[in-house]
This record gives sequence, C-alpha cells and structure tokens, in this order.
Amino acid sequence: MGLALGSQLGPYEILAPIGAGGMGEVWRARDTRLGRDVAIKVLPASFSADADRLARFEREARAVAALSHPNILSIHDFGTHDGVTYAAMELLEGETLGQVLAAGPISARRATDFALQIARGLAAAHEKGIVHRDLKPENLFVTADGRVKILDFGLARPAGDDRASTSESSPTVSALTEPGTVLGTVGYMSPEQVRGLPLDARSDIFSFGAVLYEMLSGRRAFQRETAAETMTEILRGDPSELSETGRPVSSALGRIVRHCLEKRPESRFQSAPDLAFALESVSDRSGPADPVAAAAAPGGRARRRIRPLVGILAAALAAAALAALWAVRERAAPEGPPTLRFTIAPPANTSFAGMVALSPDGSRLVFAASKADGRTSLWIRPLDAIEPRALDGTDGASFPFWSPDGRWLAFFAQGKLKKVDVSGGTPQTLCDAPGGRGGTWSPGGTILFSAFAGGEIDRVSESGGIPSALPHLVSDGKQLYRWPSFLPDGRHFLYFVLSPDEKVRGIHAGAVDSAEESRIAVGDAGAVYAAPGHILFRVGNRLMKAPFDADRRRVTGDASPLVEDVWWDGLSTLATAFSVSPNGVLVYQTGGLASTQLVWYDRSGRELGPAGPAGAYAEPVLSPDGRSLALTLGEPETGRVGIWVMDLARKSVAPVAVSSLWSVNATPLWSPDGGAIVYGTYPGGGVFRKAAHGGEKEKLLYSTPSFTPLDSFSPDGKLLFYDRMDWKTFSGDIAVRDLGAGESRVLFEAPASYESAAHLSPDGRWLAYTSTESGADEVFVRSFPVSSDRWQISAGGGTQPLWRGDGRELFFVSPDGKIMAAEIGTAPRFEAGAPHALFATRIRPLEEVRNNYEVTPDGQRFLVNSRRPEDASLPITVVAPWAPRPPRRGLVFR
Repeated sequence: MGLALGSQLGPYEILAPIGAGGMGEVWRARDTRLGRDVAIKVLPASFSADADRLARFEREARAVAALSHPNILSIHDFGTHDGVTYAAMELLEGETLGQVLAAGPISARRATDFALQIARGLAAAHEKGIVHRDLKPENLFVTADGRVKILDFGLARPAGDDRASTSESSPTVSALTEPGTVLGTVGYMSPEQVRGLPLDARSDIFSFGAVLYEMLSGRRAFQRETAAETMTEILRGDPSELSETGRPVSSALGRIVRHCLEKRPESRFQSAPDLAFALESVSDRSGPADPVAAAAAPGGRARRRIRPLVGILAAALAAAALAALWAVRERAAPEGPPTLRFTIAPPANTSFAGMVALSPDGSRLVFAASKADGRTSLWIRPLDAIEPRALDGTDGASFPFWSPDGRWLAFFAQGKLKKVDVSGGTPQTLCDAPGGRGGTWSPGGTILFSAFAGGEIDRVSESGGIPSALPHLVSDGKQLYRWPSFLPDGRHFLYFVLSPDEKVRGIHAGAVDSAEESRIAVGDAGAVYAAPGHILFRVGNRLMKAPFDADRRRVTGDASPLVEDVWWDGLSTLATAFSVSPNGVLVYQTGGLASTQLVWYDRSGRELGPAGPAGAYAEPVLSPDGRSLALTLGEPETGRVGIWVMDLARKSVAPVAVSSLWSVNATPLWSPDGGAIVYGTYPGGGVFRKAAHGGEKEKLLYSTPSFTPLDSFSPDGKLLFYDRMDWKTFSGDIAVRDLGAGESRVLFEAPASYESAAHLSPDGRWLAYTSTESGADEVFVRSFPVSSDRWQISAGGGTQPLWRGDGRELFFVSPDGKIMAAEIGTAPRFEAGAPHALFATRIRPLEEVRNNYEVTPDGQRFLVNSRRPEDASLPITVVAPWAPRPPRRGLVFR
C-alpha cells in the first residue's frame, strides 16, 4: 500500500486498508470535517504518470458522481493531494456478491430481490447515458442490511462511446489482481463486447443475466479453461437450463434469465426498466425463500393449496392495473395516467409468428404462434389473464383483424378470408382471398382486404359474398396495393403502395366510395391510425410515429422513432409485428428483419453446424460442384430482395442479382455447368440469367406475362420446369420450356388443384411434384414425358420433393417439418417404398417460396433453412398508454 496508517490525505485521516486491485487501493478513512468514516480509493503512484489510467480513474469518479441512486455507490469527493489522486466514497459494511456466492447459490427469493435492486441501479445509470461495461459479482456489494450497491464504474462510458485504450479492449481483470491479469471475469462480457463492437445498455443486460444465472445456479453461465474458450462459448454456446442445475427456480424466472442472455442485443430486454418490471412480476417478497423446499416441509401441503389462489390474485391485480388505465370518472384530472409496460412470453413449446392484433377496447390480444413443427395457429389472451387459449379452427391462419364490436376475428387461411366468434365456434368462410396481405373492418360492416393475387384492395360484406375490387385501386401490374386500415370515420382508410416510382411508393389515404387518394408518408409497409392524432408505420427496423390529422388526412409534423428493431418480414409480406387499440394500448414484437439459419444435418438428424451467417434466406440451391449456394435474401438495411451466392468454405455471401425496392428477384437455379444463375422477377414477369460470380449484365431469356416461379432444370440443361401461375386464384400448373427451341408447354392441366415444385429424376424418366388434388399438399410422381400414370409418394401431406443423385430415393418435407425419404425402384416398373421420417427440423414455413432445404447428391447431408432457437423466446411487449396523454379537465384515470 502506498499510504501509511494515520497519515493525512487532504481532510481524510487514513485508518486501515480495505483492499487493492488493478485500478487502485482502497482505504478506510475518517473525514475530519464531517466526522464520518468513508472509503478512499487512490490511484497507485506508479500509475499517476499513465494518462490512460488517470483518465479512467477520473472517468469513474465522474460517472458515479453523475448518479444518485440507493443501489449505486455514492461518491463524496474527488481530488489530488501531494501528487496522489483520490476519490472519497461512502463506506459500506458487508461483502461483495462474489464473496456471498463463494458459499454457494442463494435462494430464488433472495436472488430475485438482489436482481431487482441491481436492475433499478442499472436503470438509473442508463437513464444518464452511462453503460457500466463491467458488471460482475465482484462489482456488486451486499450490505449488512441486504441492500445491493453497484460498484466500480471504471470501465463505464456514455452509451455509444467505445473508444478504448489497449488495456481496456482486453478482457476485464479481477478487482483484486494486478493490471493485465486475466481471470474468469471475461465470462460476464456480452457477445458484442467480445467482438469489440459498439455497446449500449443492452450489453449490461447480458452481463446482468450472467450474474443472475450464477446467483440461481451456483455456477458460472460461461466458464471454460481459458479466456479464449470462454469467449467462444459466449458467442456460440448457451448455459445449461436452470431446471437442469437441481435448483428450485420458477419457469418465469428462468425465462427472464434466458431473455437477458440472448446473443443478439435486439432480442434481449431493451431497457433496464423493462427488466425490472419483469422481475417485479415474479417477485414474491412475502413467500418462503425456497418455495420448493417449503412445499416439502411441514405445512407445505397447505401452501400448495394456496397456489391456485395466487394465480387468481395475479390475474385480479393485472385486471386492476389495466382498469387503472382505462376507467374514467367525471372530475378534475391533475395529470395523465401512468404507463404500464410488461412482456408476454409465447405459449409453451411455441414461438410467436410475427402477427398480433389488439381488440378495439385494448383488453384482448390475438397472436399467431408456431409450434416446433412449423404449424401456426391463432391464440387469444385477455391482458388481465395469465394464460392464453388457442382458437379452434385457425390452423395456418395469418394476419388477424377484429370486428369493431370485438366479437369477431377475421383472418386468412387456406386461400380464404374467414371469421370466427372469439367466444367459441367454427370459423365461417367469407370469400376467396389467396395469399392475404392485411384486412380492416368498418363499423358499417364493410371489410377491405388485400391478397397476394391481384395486388388490389377488395371489398366484401362482413356476412360474406363475392368480393369486388375498389375500381381506383386495381393493380395495373406496375404497382401493388397492400395493408388497408380504416380511419376513425369508417369511410377513409390508409394503405400501402408498392411502386417503382419513388414519388408513389409509400403510405396513402383513400376512400371507400370515391377515387380520392393522396400519399401521406414515406414508409416501408402499411400504417395504422393511433389515437390521439398519430399514425404508426415502419421504416427499416424502426416503428415510427407521426402526428396526423385524421379529418384532413395529412401528417402535421416530423416522424420520430417509437420502437427500435421491431420485427418484420422482408421476404414475402412486408408485415410488421405491432398493433394499437383506439384507447392507446400498443403491442409489438422486437427482433428486426425475420431471419433464419442455414444448418447442415446428417441423415440421423445430428446438427453439423451452420453453413454461414444468419439472414433473411429462402430457396437455397446447391451448385453442381457443391461449393456454393444460390439463395433468395432480403437485405436488413434496404429491404430489397434479390439473388445472392454463399461461399460454403468461407461462409460469406455476395450479391448476384439485387432487386430494386420495387421488384423481387427469386427462385434461383444453377445452370448445369455452374457458371450462371437463372431466376424469375416479381411483379411483372421475365426469366433472367446472370453469371454466378459477376462479370456480365443480366440477360433476359424470355418474357412471361407474370412472375414465373422456377422449379428445376432437366439433368442435361435443355428443359426448364416452372409453375404457370394464375395469381388471381393463386393456383398453378407445371409447365416446361425447351430452351433450345424457345417453346413452352403445360405438361398436364388440373383446374381444381395446384401443381408445383417439379423435379425430373436424374435419368430423365420420372417427374416428382407437389399437388393439392387430394385437398392437401401431397408429393406425386409421373412418368416423363408425362402420361396418365402417376403414383402418390407421401401419405398425410408432403411438399418440396428432391431426388437423390442416383434416383434411388426421393426426399420431401412432411407437414410437421420432418425430412422424409422413400426408396424408389424403376425396373421393371416404377415402385415407391413407404415413406419414413429421417429427422425433425426447425424448417422455415414454406409460405410462397419454392423450397427451404437442399440435399447433397449422395443423400447423406441436408441443408435446412431453419428457424433460430433464440427467436422462440422473443416476447411481445405491451405498453399502455403508448403515448402520454395531456391532462383533460373533467376526466381522470383511476
């Protein structure tokens, strides 16, 4: 130690040493002016000449001095005396959290209490723009009376300021080691910190999750033999489930930990106040420290009988909280209502599917959720209830919207627009609506909707019938109309126009009974009206708000961000996961552009690792030499969808045919020699060819009246199989083009069904394809050139047929996401064995894309476009009211 007992440091008398670390010595001292004991932290004399360390020491003092919170260590003074720089801080009696945990894990109740205090302290720091960057048990202090204090802001910086000296860019050192000594505290760094990326408050939330995991389990979340291995684990691995550690931890608390430890910052809690709110919801300060042990102890049976009452009480409290926001009474109101914010997790064994709809009174939420097998259905949850319930008859449903009275829910499924009574009953079909792209229901009983087929806005009665297009919003093939949403008067509505003309593309306002229309905002998808006097819409990854005069239908001020990193689909629908009710409740899901991971599997289902980085992928196709992958990719920065090539050795992607904001390039195929990629363009038509690795302009092979999904080449490359689509009915037949002769023909017409995904066997004799002739997607094989002979291969559903390289096996995907295989024999006649499952996958739902997996020619490895496991935990956030309301005389929220 550099100081002597009894010496004087300015007004402070040095009494005793407390400890020493890489960034200073800490002493107990007496403030002779105020007569109180303090902790004095001094920078070692050997460091005083080091400008970096001196600046860091001063930064810590300034950071702490800027904060005033019961869960953050207070600083009283900062100065220099006889060349010694010091900081005087409050003196704490107790021990660090690291010392507490050295004795083993603590009870869930105590851990939750500590965690809530830490979250509140972080919220105060983040509110001042300060990111701690070094949260770990050694920097958390538990006082003798049970208070938790955040210590050591030596690495703290304002959010977004990531300048770092050499010493700061290395893994964090222990509080009790010499500078530069790396111990295990690297295990608390966030993935972005490991990568050296810019940091914000969400980095602290990851570190917080690691600390909470350790409190609950008694073990580090990320710990390997070396710092390098630990950092790799942070980037790629996940800690064991808390349920596997043998500790009594509730599933709700476990979900909070997992949400904190998401690899992507946008997938975590987005703020410390949100985190604190979630912890408050699971906190039970009046309950036993160890609920499982208490239930097994004498009296435990009685406590178990009380648990159902706890659920009822929780629901009642939630209802009371919402009532506090929505109930009004006639009397003077001095201030607006408080904001309620909480998150909703997906139902067990499901993940949210990016579709939400709030009831008109804001009390009930409908959302789409997908099971592990990819099957999607609608669920309803009153916001004052604990559990949601599935809505019967909504399998495959998409884009729900409510009737104005809140009794009915409309949705799209099986190419139809349907409605269902939310109190129960069988869904009723209203009309044909293939490929729904949003709908809206007026108080007068008119439903407006858009379908993928025509690109127009259609109108139908709430009782059903034949829909009719609004004559002024019928697509001419140059622009498409999407996502209608009624304004409060029930006559005017907002909608989105997709157009190659930048002056037209964007959000427009129109009327049901006249041709009046005007563009009101530039956005990337549909908009909705949000009382009082705003519209909400997406631009890139941001949910924006803009002041809006609904009577004159114009924006009256600048747009500003409301939610960062809102979830949206960039490949097919441009849908955005948010909804707002007329009385000011907002729900949204974060996550940004919906992404997938291309994952290799062997035949047994063992994961062999990712093919490359995550992205908004569809339609992967292996090159003839197996070294590259052509695929459709949506760009998160621009929203453009085009053809890209992934180098499988380098795990990198490069653009080949990037579309404009107007068009989409899709359904890529490799030329048989592997030198070029052929693809179709939507909207409009045309089949193009472009060199796979640049060097030439795209070449139009032939024109088509509309978008032509491409299926496959014949083995010799002379024939191109494709789907001849009728977009009005969303149906198609398989056609083939002889590229040499320049002629196309339909192989067989089936007016009552939809045939697609044609693949010719390696010997050119058998054509596999998908057909809906039985009422559901099934895989069939016909002889080629096509005859009347055909064989059904799948049983119980199947899509995406692919041949093994020798033609002796046919693969396809079952409705529950399994890779299926059927042995094929062709001599003396065609025979197919009973299909059997190879393994289950997390394959992305097919939607309108052609395929979502590939197989190597030997049939031993499969590349599956997979939903990412971390996306399953992305919650829905509820905010009420979404915007502060000014005080209104005569009304008060209670």
